[in-house]
Amino acid sequence: MPMQASPDSVIASIALSHCARAALAWEQRSQGNAVTALMAALVWAGRASHGQLPARHATDFLNLLRRPTQEWLPGSGPEVLLAGDSASDYAQDLVAEAGESPEAERVQEQVGQSRRVFATRPDGDAEYRCFRKFLIEHGHANRRAALDALMASGLAWNEVFEDIPASCSHRLEGQEVFYPCPHCRWPLPGSADVLECPAPICRQAGSQFRLTPNGLVALSGLPAPRPVLLQDQVRLRRGIWRYTLLPGLVELRLADQLARMGATVELWPERDRYDLNVQVAGSEWRVDVKDWSNGVALTEHLLRHESADRVCIVIPDTRSYQLTILRDRCGRLATEFHTASQFARVIQAAAHQQGVAL
Repeated sequence: MPMQASPDSVIASIALSHCARAALAWEQRSQGNAVTALMAALVWAGRASHGQLPARHATDFLNLLRRPTQEWLPGSGPEVLLAGDSASDYAQDLVAEAGESPEAERVQEQVGQSRRVFATRPDGDAEYRCFRKFLIEHGHANRRAALDALMASGLAWNEVFEDIPASCSHRLEGQEVFYPCPHCRWPLPGSADVLECPAPICRQAGSQFRLTPNGLVALSGLPAPRPVLLQDQVRLRRGIWRYTLLPGLVELRLADQLARMGATVELWPERDRYDLNVQVAGSEWRVDVKDWSNGVALTEHLLRHESADRVCIVIPDTRSYQLTILRDRCGRLATEFHTASQFARVIQAAAHQQGVAL
């Protein structure tokens, strides 16, 4: 019998979704909705913490939402739900991944439409790989280049790209500019003194900077990006950035790492039937990379869309805390779950057993 997920972990996931909705309602300042959402979140968070939640009133609870959730909600991660009085990107993810038609699935369906178009073209597989790689490598792009890249996909411009919002714009030497994250290339949001990428994988890499009158100063491991003139530039829509570009960074990095180890790696075979085909020492792995903020919502997605291929699910190292619930709830899928680093070690161990020097 496959293991069943702990009831506590499911309750914590439900509580997390309610807390994310409360953060969004508070940001939107619809008083009636905000109070109702806050009270529902308070009840669920109290239940998930077995009555030990360090908040009894709305004001105290709002302060909790500004602290890392792992400090007050069992089984959650290191992200906050409120940044000041604004819902964090993490909160937006949790809301986007909830419900019967989560945004992550809709984004995949959008990309799926392009796969069907590329399937009709003589060199569709190669063209699809170029298109997919363009999306991963262009968090922002010149408008003309974006239109050219979309031409063969059958997707409308506004399904994939959008104008760069004012929240990313800064005045420098009399011109409007933005600063792209040096890791994912998405324009850095925010108008405060400190600019940082909303993606955990980028912040972990060092995408944090101080804004000065003369540009950005690095605060962590990545060098400060140069300003880019705002004119004629567009960015990926948030859903495409979040559920295509960010996991795509993991895919490209993992493919490069395994190839340097000596494995044969094919990206997005058969127009993205899965993400990576990895072969070494006569063995084969079919890999799908998933980067969701809500581990329970991801399990529900995987159970709804069980693959005919026996795939190995790989998640970013920053999501390692999700492994337990993924393995518990998806036991019937007979698949493996690893972080990217763990999967690289699996390949290395398999090659070593077969006497292949990587």
